[in-house]
Amino acid sequence: MCKIKFKAFAIMLIASLVFWLGDAIADYYYHRELSFLNHLIFGIGGELQDRFIALIIMLLLSIVLSRYIVKLNESEGRYRQLFDHINDPILVQPIATADNPEKFIDANQSAYQKLGYNREELLRLSPSDIIPAEKSQEMSALMQRLLIEKRAFFETSLLNKTNDRIPVEINARICNRGGESTILWEVHDIADRKQAEDALRKAYDDLEARVIERTAELTEANITLNRALEERKHAKQAFEESAEQLGILISRLLDVEERERQRISAELHDELGQALTLLKFKITSLEKSFGKDPQIFAEDCESMLHYVDGTIENVRRISRALSPTIVAEFGLSFALEYLFEEFREYYDPQCCSIEMDEINQLLSQQVQTYIYRIFQEILTNAFKHGNATHLAAVIRKHEDHIAFNVEDNGKGFDVGGVLAGKGTHKGTGIGAMRERVGMMGGSFDMSSRENSGTLITFTIPVSRNTSDDATL
Repeated sequence: MCKIKFKAFAIMLIASLVFWLGDAIADYYYHRELSFLNHLIFGIGGELQDRFIALIIMLLLSIVLSRYIVKLNESEGRYRQLFDHINDPILVQPIATADNPEKFIDANQSAYQKLGYNREELLRLSPSDIIPAEKSQEMSALMQRLLIEKRAFFETSLLNKTNDRIPVEINARICNRGGESTILWEVHDIADRKQAEDALRKAYDDLEARVIERTAELTEANITLNRALEERKHAKQAFEESAEQLGILISRLLDVEERERQRISAELHDELGQALTLLKFKITSLEKSFGKDPQIFAEDCESMLHYVDGTIENVRRISRALSPTIVAEFGLSFALEYLFEEFREYYDPQCCSIEMDEINQLLSQQVQTYIYRIFQEILTNAFKHGNATHLAAVIRKHEDHIAFNVEDNGKGFDVGGVLAGKGTHKGTGIGAMRERVGMMGGSFDMSSRENSGTLITFTIPVSRNTSDDATL
């Protein structure tokens, strides 16, 4: 401090002496009647005290001015000390155009440390040197606003000496510095805040993702619950429908059973009743011819034996209809061939034909019995009720099912009316055939027109070939 004060005093003393010498030279220039030495010592008035008074005044001025300079320097030192000890970087630049910014003219120690430059390096830079290139347009607009509003606050990034980005907040304002308008940049490092914001944002995103995931889980659970409730509802409806269908099926089976009983009763009445009545007449006739002509008696006995044989065959046929043991003993293929042969013997050798693949190994015993009964019903309906003269059956095996196709040239009938229980053919057993096919898991179809014959097609799945648990 004393050194500064001494320098100030010496400068002012030298300035006083220079003033004294200059004043003496000026006096000598205008008043040459006296010598230069006289003017230097005494001045124009010739009084020595005048020069000493002037010298004292100059000395006092030197002392006052030196004290002012010392105080000014002390103030500048305190300002610099305060300026350098601010934690946030501060940069100072003169006002210039936004497109051609001036270089920095001052900065504090925090700015040097944060940006990694020394004083000489930093003061050779301008704002465009520490602002990323992609921020240049934004900075140009901010500088324009700053010149109008005298103050601007914004976020950006600064580049340090190693080109690392530093996220900052800048409070820029125009201020007067030594009589010159300058821009003061107060820079606040927000890297920690950005990290905290990023962590908070990540936590928020994670929380939102968990909420979305949980919402999706709850939505899926709700959908699953609704689906389960819907399936339960459907299952209940299906159960109710199945129960209703079971009731209908039982009712139909009872109807089928009753029709079978009626058919068997008619068979017994028509076949055995008539046969036994005729046999009674034959025995009465034989009794009357006993003891008469032996030839006539022998012929009557022979005729009676043939009639008894026919009656026995009818009993066997009815027995086979009630329980077709031929299927169990020889298989469906042989049983169907035998059935068709019986009808050819009874009606006409050319009345019916059958073509079929070997299917015994593909179907269970119970299913074979059902199919045999269906063909019994078809043949009886065709020749007894339909007055057909020819019937053709084709049976073909496929990969997963067996197809049955039966066509006759009978008089035909109204299929819809028969299925509805109307008309004269309501006892022909179509419902029983359809029920049997349904019990075997197959599909049944029938088409017929008046005087155009009847076509019956049905399929039986091979996958049911081991199912023996179905009952008629």
